[in-house]
Amino acid sequence: MKTNLKRITSGLLALLAMFSLAACSGDGGTAKTTEAAGGETTAAVTESAEPKFIDSLGEYDFGGTDYNMLIREWKVKDLFVEEAIGEVYNDAVFARNASIEERFNINFTMQTLPEEGATWNKALGASVMANDGAYDVVMPDYWWGCETGGYFLNMLDYEDIMDFEKPWWTQGWNDNAEIYDQMYSAVGALCTDIYSNTLAMFFSKTIINALEMESPYDLVRNRKWTMEKMKEMSAQSSADLNGDGVLDLSTDQYGLYFDLQAGRALFPSFGWETSTKQADGSYAYEFFNEDFVKLCEDIYEIIWNMESVSYKGENAYNAFKNDRLLFLAQGIGVSSNLRDMESDFGIIPYPLRDENQEDYISYNFGTFYLAIPKSASNPEMSAVVLEALNAETYHTVKDAYYEINMKEKFSRDEDTREMLDMIIDNLRFDFTFVNEAATGSIVMYFFDQISNKNANVASTYEKRQKAFQKQLEKLFETYAETGE
Repeated sequence: MKTNLKRITSGLLALLAMFSLAACSGDGGTAKTTEAAGGETTAAVTESAEPKFIDSLGEYDFGGTDYNMLIREWKVKDLFVEEAIGEVYNDAVFARNASIEERFNINFTMQTLPEEGATWNKALGASVMANDGAYDVVMPDYWWGCETGGYFLNMLDYEDIMDFEKPWWTQGWNDNAEIYDQMYSAVGALCTDIYSNTLAMFFSKTIINALEMESPYDLVRNRKWTMEKMKEMSAQSSADLNGDGVLDLSTDQYGLYFDLQAGRALFPSFGWETSTKQADGSYAYEFFNEDFVKLCEDIYEIIWNMESVSYKGENAYNAFKNDRLLFLAQGIGVSSNLRDMESDFGIIPYPLRDENQEDYISYNFGTFYLAIPKSASNPEMSAVVLEALNAETYHTVKDAYYEINMKEKFSRDEDTREMLDMIIDNLRFDFTFVNEAATGSIVMYFFDQISNKNANVASTYEKRQKAFQKQLEKLFETYAETGE
């Protein structure tokens, strides 16, 4: 599917003022003029008294050329909209795209592919082989492994354009995507999944008040929100409401609910890191010890041995909305599903393993990334527009999505807004998670074993350990060979 996006109109320029930040910092002292795609680039330096742009790019003119983007079908609504409709997030996206089209004299075009990794790898391989210039930027899901297929340019070769130290780039992710001075994909503010897919715990204020429990907000602030406190409060709130002697999420009251992704977040939230960076820039598996075995046992107990915990049960949202579930562990984006909930709820981070843990840690269950194909018709244009898109998103669309949608519409008090900031600020990424497809999904392996009721995760891993190690070594060998 290919779609031409609407160009900016004079009426929409007024809309841009709603989201612009006139005082934002930027270089602004260099004005650049670039010919249409494929032409030579010339630069003319001009002096400006005040920064003109949020970013430091200056001015480019790409001569009205198309900027072709390959996007996942499910993500189109997060990146492009047909028109302004008076809704804050929608209109911020529209204004951003229109502004960048006008600024760089380009026309955004969009092509989509289904949510299938094999389809994406096949399409990218064919495009690169034919050198057809079909896509200027592509946005696959991270776990399809496209970044190791040899389809993309090294984004670090364009650091003079894309400043990965700027806040509109997700440094925690990108640092883990860089191997031996090669980075074939990057995540930035444009990738809004970073916000919606971050795991947190929703709690019922009705149950907290009815049982006169401690404030979850105060527990977090005082560093008393720990694994043991979560278990204690969960057990305290569980109740057989219909008296039939059997706990059922559809009729009774539970303390805590996890689905698969929410359960996977327990390992990293309790401070576990799969891999450790080495002096040469590679990574090694150094986690397997008695403490890790104990952690596996603790998580198994939470998921399977606590009556007050429901794992992958049905009707979790219904139970939460009807004040029969104390804690709902989910991505913070699901708060949109709770907007019609009559009772009040709050949001807090996952707990500390114990009070010795340095800080609360947030986990994200994935995002799409940004990459420039080797077959891009004008890689400089690809890089320039990516930098601008992420900068504008960070300063305008992110605020509309996170500050207004998530904080104003979906959260119900100042405490929750404080917690949301803490959750996002403490978001961390593991090397093997970012490179999941090339590392055999080891970062998921241990909880998935628990999910399947394997109580002997340690012994199972010992049988797979050599295979995981071989995959890791192969990943670094591939990058070493590519970099030669």
